[in-house]
Amino acid sequence: MTKRDVTAWPDLPWHTWEPTLSTVHRWLQIVGRVRMVLTPREPHWAHVPLRVTRRGLTTGPIPHAAGAFRIDLDFVDHRLGVFRAGRRAFRMALGRISVARFASTLLGGLGDLGIDVTIPTEPAEGIGGPPLDQDEEHATYEPEHATAVWRGFVEADRLLRAFRRSSQGWTSTGLFWGSLDLAMSRYTEDPATAQTVGWWPTSQAIGPAFYAYTKPPPAGYRDAPVAPPGAFDGTFDEFILTWDAALATGDPSAAARGFFVSTASAGRPRSRRG
Repeated sequence: MTKRDVTAWPDLPWHTWEPTLSTVHRWLQIVGRVRMVLTPREPHWAHVPLRVTRRGLTTGPIPHAAGAFRIDLDFVDHRLGVFRAGRRAFRMALGRISVARFASTLLGGLGDLGIDVTIPTEPAEGIGGPPLDQDEEHATYEPEHATAVWRGFVEADRLLRAFRRSSQGWTSTGLFWGSLDLAMSRYTEDPATAQTVGWWPTSQAIGPAFYAYTKPPPAGYRDAPVAPPGAFDGTFDEFILTWDAALATGDPSAAARGFFVSTASAGRPRSRRG
């Protein structure tokens, strides 16, 4: 896969990828909880999210008395690796295996490396299903669908990073594995406000979409002009730009940039707009 292939906007098969996405989502909750449990807590849950890489996703360095390590998921060659001191210490193939088997294999492999970790096993963010270490129901893995999900994250990450460079105060992008959304936020103290923009691929109703919200919303927020015309105000005072609507503009990158800029402006308190 060339760099051009990775950065081109893919036509995502969201109508059919749900079984694979549901399995991978639960895998990521397992991987993410390993990082969460072993990493010291940081403000705004900065110790929780995974990061997008040129081949998949990573935990980044995780501290441990037996030696720092990281977990990488490769959605090009479809494998997981645990790396320590720059060398791969453990690997497993990604394929049609249940969530329970994934948990057992990964945690067992970490244990063999002297990394004994106990994680919560209840599925997060209300996604349902049995405890992760008992889940034999979710075992679908179509490699092309897993790759498509990752390519969506790659493009969303690129656009969010570009917006962050052009606008002040935003946190770094991170993949929050509970809800499976790639997001970054901006916080102010006077008045206390939190703005968030991101990308979320799991909606079966509208497909993958960029979103933006401000808590608490300033006066007139719901009626603020937002670009492009394909964007709309969803539930919970949230603006939405679907992947398909962005593609339909003919210049989806420009559509996403316009969405980020206009929703960020709409979310600023009136006294700070200018």
